[in-house]
Amino acid sequence: MNHLHIADIQYCGAPDLTPDKALLLCVILKEIYEAKLQWQFPSRPCRVSIHVPEDPSATSEYEVSFWQGAHEAPPA
Repeated sequence: MNHLHIADIQYCGAPDLTPDKALLLCVILKEIYEAKLQWQFPSRPCRVSIHVPEDPSATSEYEVSFWQGAHEAPPA
């Protein structure tokens, strides 16, 4: 699994990274990753998800993750 912490795009402790901006970045990056991975690896479907922390003010915990669908556990 690959992941990107949204706060890592900003400099450490950036005061302008707010929960609404972190969420918007997550959503936009998810769309970008989905399009790029589908274009680059059409025969290897990938999954992209975002993680939004329970405490929205924890901006260091927003992240985008992606992985190949083939690596998912089969449904029980």
